[in-house]
Order: sequence, then structure tokens, then C-alpha cells
Amino acid sequence: MKLRTLTGADLARVEKAKNRIMEAAREIGDELSPEEWLATFAWITGAMIAVQDQRKMTPALAMQVVSQNMESGNAQAMAGVVSVWGLPQ
Repeated sequence: MKLRTLTGADLARVEKAKNRIMEAAREIGDELSPEEWLATFAWITGAMIAVQDQRKMTPALAMQVVSQNMESGNAQAMAGVVSVWGLPQ
């Protein structure tokens, strides 16, 4: 199975869901340390992988989805940091 690139209404729907999840995380705020946040989201990711339809989502494909989206999320977060704080001197 090939990964698909989201566009249009699908992209908007997923972005809306991601924004809602991040807003919930901001509401929890300092209740968790950075390490606890990372561990929590990693646990959730593992649980989501476990409940995929194995006929459609192979372990290799699941890890490809995770890897590509981790890279995308990291790049987007770093772009936000750079836009606020600028590039290091």
C-alpha cells in the first residue's frame, strides 16, 4: 500500500483534528514534563498502530507513516521556533 498525500477537504479535516489535540495538550500544560509528554504521545502512537487493520496497514507501512509524520511535525515546529526567535547566531 502506498502512502497518500492529503489535499483539500481531507487535509483540512486532519489539520482540524491535530489542532484540537494540540489545544487539549496546551490545556493540560505543565501537568506533564517534556519527557512525560513525549512518552505519552509515543504510547498513544503505539496503541494506534496496534489497532490498525493488519490487512491494510503492515508494520512497515505503519512505521513509514510514523516516520514521515514525525519529520513533518518536527520541521513545522522548528519553523515556528525560527519564526518567533530567529536563526541562532
